Amino acid sequence: MRLLPIVIVIAIATSACSDSTTSPPADLVADSGGEMVEAADTADDSKVDDVAVEALPQWPHGCVEDLCVAGPDSAPDPSAWGPFPVGIRTFETTLYSYKDVARKIVVDVVYPTTEAFRDGPFEQIDLVALAPDDVKPLMPAMEIEAIPVFMARDAEVRAHDGPYPLVIFSHGAFGVRFQSVFFTQYLASHGYIVVCPDHIGNTLYDMIKNGGYSMDPVVESAFDRPLDVDHLLNLMLEWNEAKGNDFEGTIDPDRIGMSGHSFGGYTSFYQGFEESRIKAILPMAPATQQLAAFGYKLEEFPIPAMVMAGGADKTLETDKDMTMAYEKLPAPKYYFELMTAGHYSFTDICSLNLKQLADDIGFGDAEDALEDGCGPENVDVAFAHPLIRQFGIGFLNVHLRDSVGSKVYYSAEEGAKYDDELIYLLEE
Repeated sequence: MRLLPIVIVIAIATSACSDSTTSPPADLVADSGGEMVEAADTADDSKVDDVAVEALPQWPHGCVEDLCVAGPDSAPDPSAWGPFPVGIRTFETTLYSYKDVARKIVVDVVYPTTEAFRDGPFEQIDLVALAPDDVKPLMPAMEIEAIPVFMARDAEVRAHDGPYPLVIFSHGAFGVRFQSVFFTQYLASHGYIVVCPDHIGNTLYDMIKNGGYSMDPVVESAFDRPLDVDHLLNLMLEWNEAKGNDFEGTIDPDRIGMSGHSFGGYTSFYQGFEESRIKAILPMAPATQQLAAFGYKLEEFPIPAMVMAGGADKTLETDKDMTMAYEKLPAPKYYFELMTAGHYSFTDICSLNLKQLADDIGFGDAEDALEDGCGPENVDVAFAHPLIRQFGIGFLNVHLRDSVGSKVYYSAEEGAKYDDELIYLLEE
């Protein structure tokens, strides 16, 4: 498995700025980040006393005006922004590797926030400023146009509309926790708590520090990533039970899912076999051929899965890694293949000047990576990203929110509407 290191993150994370827009555009480019801080201790006032609760807008539970999150009686458009504004917090946590070595990982939590943060403030992110101190000197000076996102740093948790499903999102090899914000921040707006870790040893910053791509960290990460996921599931559920924690009572422990890109898609499958708390997975351009080496048979996969693929993927083998994986899975299963999508069509990198960034970093094989999803022959992300959200969030809304009505967003009939661009299969 060779997951190209290029820019996936250089670009993605570089800078994001806020603006005063209250309705997010149809598609957003990455960002999150900020200083490494522990989760705030300030509790949501709505949980504290009756006066604060009475001061809240008097909408039905899970709604803002006429727009409600998905549920047994509602099925909002999953391609569009959901009813809630979104907050983000970043923290560090320590766990042990499979070699029993202490390792510290950086994690973003993206979640529904209160109406006080509907208009921000939204923050500006700088990739170099976020880099570890030993990596900053290795990074060239870059001036990248700021990118708008709609997440408020350290905003209050919207406790009164919970509890929410929890989704872990796992980045690709040598990726970064905020590589697919086009998906994760929208998911949070639909009433999910989304946890996005940096898989230490297999991140962009690790690649820069080590002078380029190497298979050794990929192999190491195959064993460490499941430990990251288990640790974060345990930690978030501990916060959910901790009296006075901002996330107290905000997570439904029976509604947990996982998604991820490339190596993160592999991680989703692996955890789907191993972690009984996970109820559905949404792997994007996943590597799957390595699962057999661990003794896993896709024919015995225990939970619903929607496999997302790019028909023009040059990094992985679409037929062997994705199509054949779908064919082996038991029902319910779904297969979503954008015919002209590349490997990186499932990230935010195609919206930036990647060639300039690749040249600045100096990786010789950057040209190949730039064409694996970002070339003129590839589907425009302005079309691809909303469609990925429509089918992907729609799938999660059914399996993690009991929104039977959301099936219309990923039905066979809906797939047929895009038969010039999409191969869509399902078995229920």
